[in-house]
Amino acid sequence: MNDATQNFAEMQRQWLQSLEAQYQQVNRNLQAFMSTPPGHGSAELGSWATYLSQVEAYFAQYRAMALYLQGLGYDQLNARLQQIVADVHRAGAIYADMYKSALATESNIRTIQQDASKQWFDTMQGIVKSQQDAFDQANARWREAFEK
Repeated sequence: MNDATQNFAEMQRQWLQSLEAQYQQVNRNLQAFMSTPPGHGSAELGSWATYLSQVEAYFAQYRAMALYLQGLGYDQLNARLQQIVADVHRAGAIYADMYKSALATESNIRTIQQDASKQWFDTMQGIVKSQQDAFDQANARWREAFEK
């Protein structure tokens, strides 16, 4: 191996090491999120979908060096970068789907709550009207009995 070959091999090793360290940090972040209690709301899921989109964009900074090294015959960085970007993209798509599902669920819950509130209000209004009608009838009978 000549000096240039060693330099490119070392450069690839360093870039791979940096890429892996960043990827492991993303994985730790995701594991921390997934270890929290279930029931994440749409806002939280949306922020994670956005985070993963930003992570995917962040890893794009490795592409130029990966392609450069691949052109010199060092393809490990590009191969690993392709895997990582694909993994992050899939995870982002999953979080985006979870976000959409959470939005739909929250909307359904609001609709159910509104319907339940309306039904309760209508029932209470009916009860009050029935009580008022009963009172009015009793009052009318009392007046008939005592006003004659």
